Amino acid sequence: MHLAPEALQAIHAAIAAQYGPEAVSPRTYETRSAHAQEAHEAIRPTDPNIPEAGDTPDEQKLYALIWRRTLASQMPEALYEETVAHLLPEKPTEPLLRFEAKGSVLVRPGFLQLYSQADDEEEKEKTPPLPLLEPGQKWPWSLLRVVERFSAPPARYTEGTLVRELESRGIGRPSTYAPTVETLFKRGYIRRENLRVSRPPYTELLLHPDGQSERRRQTPPPDLQKNKLLPTELGTQVVDFLVARFPDILDYEFTARVEAELDQIAAQKLDWQAMLNAFYQRFVAELETARTTRNEYRHRLLGYDPVTQKPIFLHVGRNGPYVALAEKGDPHYRTASVPSRFKLDQLSLETALELLSFPRQVGSYEGEPIWVHQGPYGYYLRHKGANYSLLPGMSPFSLTEEEAIEAIEARRHQQANTVLREFPEAGIRILRGRYGPYIQYGGKNYTLPRGVDPAQLTVEACQQLMAEKASKSSKASRKAPFRKK
Repeated sequence: MHLAPEALQAIHAAIAAQYGPEAVSPRTYETRSAHAQEAHEAIRPTDPNIPEAGDTPDEQKLYALIWRRTLASQMPEALYEETVAHLLPEKPTEPLLRFEAKGSVLVRPGFLQLYSQADDEEEKEKTPPLPLLEPGQKWPWSLLRVVERFSAPPARYTEGTLVRELESRGIGRPSTYAPTVETLFKRGYIRRENLRVSRPPYTELLLHPDGQSERRRQTPPPDLQKNKLLPTELGTQVVDFLVARFPDILDYEFTARVEAELDQIAAQKLDWQAMLNAFYQRFVAELETARTTRNEYRHRLLGYDPVTQKPIFLHVGRNGPYVALAEKGDPHYRTASVPSRFKLDQLSLETALELLSFPRQVGSYEGEPIWVHQGPYGYYLRHKGANYSLLPGMSPFSLTEEEAIEAIEARRHQQANTVLREFPEAGIRILRGRYGPYIQYGGKNYTLPRGVDPAQLTVEACQQLMAEKASKSSKASRKAPFRKK
């Protein structure tokens, strides 16, 4: 982490003014990663004497985080006094039972002066203080609890932990981390999800001083994991293909080695032509092999349609996997996307036939047919020119006419309660939103001021409110993003 000399002087002065000279601990940090580049200065406040700034709550939280971390980097460590008590049973046991209790007391707060327990969970005292004890003192016990523990699998990556892993392996540079992750999302190789992971039941043993014991079987609550990155089926297929055909390039050490060689070229310690020639000779041979075998991964025959006797293929295209009936140009040709929940290597002919059965009619209502369609975001109903989402728990493969009508009526009821007023000739709708009524026009939303009754609005009144909102938004966009407080 690099800070300019003049910035360090200002930070030291701000710490001394607020917490005293003894709270200043000048230090220089060096990165632990051998591959990191530190040409740029760390993000820091322009004036360390300003502890609060920002217009919105998020801006204020971000500034507070940067301000505290910056000042904390130039303050001494927190000093704790730790007490360890060793407890032995009064009567010797075989094997010897030995228990340990730890307690700590904060002696010197150091950089923790910048934090409170509510502000930073990381800085909480890890153990409470122990009571006063004397050597040989007997300590009565009330309950001995033994809990079964299981080793947990490695945690799934978040965007932050993935970037740290890239840095630790020497893959990429600070300027390429964010674009790399963004590209994975754009190409559909990964997705972000909040997971609810079940944990295995465990056994706990309870021993009481009177010799009574209990054995309990406990079921822990699920582990809630936020913003985890999961590979898509397309991403898995791409990785499997690349690992099989380009094992050297897909090796973790390859990118780090190339990055190091590029640094040597920049320092004029390595000839760039020799480096590229050595790489290309090996790469071109692998590339030719991959070109001749890629169809094995991109196109697979699943079987034949029992009605038309045409072949059904599984393809991996630019926009993801899909199944196709017949070849392009055939009058029977049609395709269907494969949802991400299906494993491509386990996709059967029966599943492909179900996917290709859409759109299909599931019944009729009000004299018009009801169709189930497959779209880019899942399955939906189409009736009288309008689209309706399926209700939770409904399967597009086994949907009945009664269920389809229920979904249509539920959506209509929801829309009736959402649309407060509508002016079709002007393209204006007044809707009830999560945070109150608002005007919808031209793909944009305009919140209604407090006290305005939507039922009393006219077209002219709506247009005036939208013009006022647009004017305020234009003025706000010209303001500086941060202000001093």
